[in-house]
Amino acid sequence: QQNDIDIAYDFARKYNFELVIVPDKIDNLKRYSIPDSVKINNFAREDIEYRALLYSKSKVNIFMNSGPSIIPLFINDAKMIVVKFANGGEDNNPSYLKKRLGIKIGDQPLLRLGGYYLWKQIVPDYNVEDVSNAYKVLNDN
Repeated sequence: QQNDIDIAYDFARKYNFELVIVPDKIDNLKRYSIPDSVKINNFAREDIEYRALLYSKSKVNIFMNSGPSIIPLFINDAKMIVVKFANGGEDNNPSYLKKRLGIKIGDQPLLRLGGYYLWKQIVPDYNVEDVSNAYKVLNDN
């Protein structure tokens, strides 16, 4: 969504980071207003090794809950923030996560691996400060 792009962009500007977007669907990009300074990396969509390399060089990787979101967990010193975590869906809702994984709303089971969840139930309308706070927690661990 446009709001997610805007928040990622503002977060990157706050820390003087370069924002790189790896789009799920290239055709969807035309629906969004993306500043010229943002890099779109289509190659990382097709090549998992290149994607892992990109994630390893990033200061932090911001995702919606998805398969690629776990890749940084296997890379030394990589950081990952998942926004809108547990926002619904068959395998991304609080009851499923409690039953299958034993985690409840607010838990941070991936913190030691460099991962942080912004739970939808705690931060329903996340913003730049929420992402910044998650980034600070990741850097403090």
